[in-house]
Amino acid sequence: MVRYLIVEDEPSVSSFLAEVAEQLGGAVHLASNLKEARQVIDTYRIDIVLLDLMLPDGDGLELLPHIKSTLPEAIVIVITSVYETKTIVRAIKEGASEYITKPVELAYLKKLLGNYQELVSLKRQRLSGAVDLDAIVGESPATEAIKKTIIEVASYSSTVLITGPTGVGKNLIAGVIHSQSPRAKGPFVVFDCTTVPEHLVEAELFGYVRGAFTGADRTKEGLVSEADGGTLFIDEICELPLHLQPKLLRL
Repeated sequence: MVRYLIVEDEPSVSSFLAEVAEQLGGAVHLASNLKEARQVIDTYRIDIVLLDLMLPDGDGLELLPHIKSTLPEAIVIVITSVYETKTIVRAIKEGASEYITKPVELAYLKKLLGNYQELVSLKRQRLSGAVDLDAIVGESPATEAIKKTIIEVASYSSTVLITGPTGVGKNLIAGVIHSQSPRAKGPFVVFDCTTVPEHLVEAELFGYVRGAFTGADRTKEGLVSEADGGTLFIDEICELPLHLQPKLLRL
């Protein structure tokens, strides 16, 4: 699912944009000013930002550097009544993909957002390393048995444990299971238990609220939530602290 942030202080315009995004299957977060927008950006992994420029607490362009530093893959579409060459140039230079002036035609907006949603899906596929069944090389009975098992388990929404020595391709198998499953269009999120300090593992997986621990200066969505609708691959799960393992059983 593509996640939108709509930064717009005019309720009628905000509702119109939200309705179009939701009709296209998007999840929508609303912000009526810069402060609210920053909170959403710092909390969720937003894919597409629809940004007005004339906001109660400042110029929407002030938000662009924060978006690009926090969410470098996010697509920003400026939708505003301001039509000035210098403003358009600045917006594009600071990372906006589109600059549209109000009023926006419904058919044009649907086509534009639909195209960008496809781009988001392609980016996710590239970043996740989604792979086809043919990526498993070999025609031996053992290899064919593995492929058959993958097809079988991929059809179920259940936990799968992949075991084997280092270097046999467990990561590859995980990617193939995801790509063969009904969740293939969703995100494929990888978490390596060996790369995160033990005291931060729970926060990375389940997220946290601002002030939950030293250094938690903002609320953050966890990887479990990010993987909703897709697959969460926990690499080296044997390194996961024992007191956290029972929590995964509740997912």
